[in-house]
Amino acid sequence: IMAPVQTLALVFGIIYTIVGIAGFIPALITGNPPANALGPESLSGNLLGIFAINLYHSIAHLVIGLIGLGVYRNFSASRTYALVVGIIYALLFILGIIGVDFGGLIPMNMPDHILHLVTAVIFLVIYYQSARSAPATT
Repeated sequence: IMAPVQTLALVFGIIYTIVGIAGFIPALITGNPPANALGPESLSGNLLGIFAINLYHSIAHLVIGLIGLGVYRNFSASRTYALVVGIIYALLFILGIIGVDFGGLIPMNMPDHILHLVTAVIFLVIYYQSARSAPATT
């Protein structure tokens, strides 16, 4: 049976991998490219008409997803993944809210900010909860 932190890594690994792949499908991207968005125009806009993305944003989603898929079988690695992703998403939320757009490298809009906050909270809560559910060592 997997610990919740491992389930988190697996489920979010699958979700972020799918979202990353979706960002490479121009038919799923609508609207104008976000201001200053770097990368190919055909891969910049709003994924599913909601979330601001570009090539680099999609690559980031893909990497986060593939790492989750790579670590979910290991409790300790899943905990590290949850902590690191939680911190990164908390920072992305804060920086996004104050208007940092990383020079167009990772465009963000309000739906992105909300998703970053929710993701950070989920990951950090599960990380801290996992300290109590650590598997017994022999």
